[in-house]
Amino acid sequence: MGARLDLPYDALDDLRMVVDEASSALLGIESPAERLTLRLTPGDGQLEVLVCTDASDVSWPDPDVERSLAWRVLEALTDEASFETTPEGPTVRAVRRFGGTGEAA
Repeated sequence: MGARLDLPYDALDDLRMVVDEASSALLGIESPAERLTLRLTPGDGQLEVLVCTDASDVSWPDPDVERSLAWRVLEALTDEASFETTPEGPTVRAVRRFGGTGEAA
């Protein structure tokens, strides 16, 4: 997706790290889950990353989430980041904005 948006290499690497950290945070939930879903949604000058799992009966997010490595990476590499609970289950949402040529805004 990042390559289709003509993002520079550094932005592609940042995107990879965002997906890795979001996935790691969700895979660390102590609950049986069968599915990890990734949705990348390009918008006007931005890319939304949504990673969710079907883990159930969990307390999400952890009260100390803002001290986690995943949170610090997401906060540093995105314009918006949040740990949410959606109908699909525990979710990590991140948005990265870019200039018109794919350059980070």
